Amino acid sequence: MTYLCNLILNYIEKNDMIDFIQIEDIFKQNYFQYQGKHDIYIKKNNLIWENWNTEAINILQEVINHIRIRGISTSDCFLQVDKVIYDIYGRSINLPIGELKKSYLNIVHWTPVVVVNKNQ
Repeated sequence: MTYLCNLILNYIEKNDMIDFIQIEDIFKQNYFQYQGKHDIYIKKNNLIWENWNTEAINILQEVINHIRIRGISTSDCFLQVDKVIYDIYGRSINLPIGELKKSYLNIVHWTPVVVVNKNQ
């Protein structure tokens, strides 16, 4: 397990969840360059976060894989939240709000989520 993955998992264990702004804060505090041109989708046209590089996405995947080892499905690693959580940081995404369990045909939607460990 990478150091950053471990930090994120420890945060989740202490706080029950972590949002993408808090993950980015962990990256920044550890001088990790996470910004890039890749977006993260949970389903077709259902965006959950944007502008990360491949290495940052791989760390998120490592976090999810570690949670899944505990018997949690990938979709259950995410909890949809009100976008106000991201508005507080001034970092919401200017797209129509989607729903976690849906796919969208023609228009990209943003589904504000946090990463959770439902086995806690």
